[in-house]
Amino acid sequence: MERTIRKVPWVTGDPPKVQEHFNAALYDALNRRFFERYELTTAGTGTLTEIWSETLPTNAVWHVEYVVIGRGTSAAARAVYRAEACVYREAGGSATFEGAVSTSLSRESVAGFNHDLSVSSNDVVLKVRDDGVITVDWQAYVYVLELRA
Repeated sequence: MERTIRKVPWVTGDPPKVQEHFNAALYDALNRRFFERYELTTAGTGTLTEIWSETLPTNAVWHVEYVVIGRGTSAAARAVYRAEACVYREAGGSATFEGAVSTSLSRESVAGFNHDLSVSSNDVVLKVRDDGVITVDWQAYVYVLELRA
């Protein structure tokens, strides 16, 4: 089965060139911050599936905050998660959490649903999981603040 992760512009309705310019200008104006929305459908696999990942630059610190929303396509199933973490990468090192990921909201109507923020080599990775039965439409809203040397 092939999965598709779709990055969705968070300002909709603009022509692509205007959108591209707006996002670049917004990123610069907000002093190395970015916010994006991602969509993914999982087909009842019961496994953690990547919905977002980014490579953490060398000599950088990120504050990563996200909200994940899931809704079952053929059953009364839903989930909402909100969490944040501090992630850093020093010269010659890999992405590392400073402390634990802090989850401020975790609600699901189906016990098998879940989310996970992890690091892998130089990447920060967000994954979602359905219950192994229900097909779920997921959206992840990811907000990153960055400080670089």
